[in-house]
Amino acid sequence: MAMGGKQNSPEGLTGGITHIFVEEFENEQDRKYYLEKDPVHLAFVKSVGAVVKKAQVVDFTPGMF
Repeated sequence: MAMGGKQNSPEGLTGGITHIFVEEFENEQDRKYYLEKDPVHLAFVKSVGAVVKKAQVVDFTPGMF
């Protein structure tokens, strides 16, 4: 599942991040494919380099703290 949007936090702690995208994967193999082999994702990564000033990537497993 994927979703995204423009950040709207009133807390002032965004560090300059303006847009958020969340990708959910069924398992580690699906995430690995997406990151290393998915042609659409790889093309997207190449295309945004000239447009995106800052990117921040965070991975997590729900419920693991």
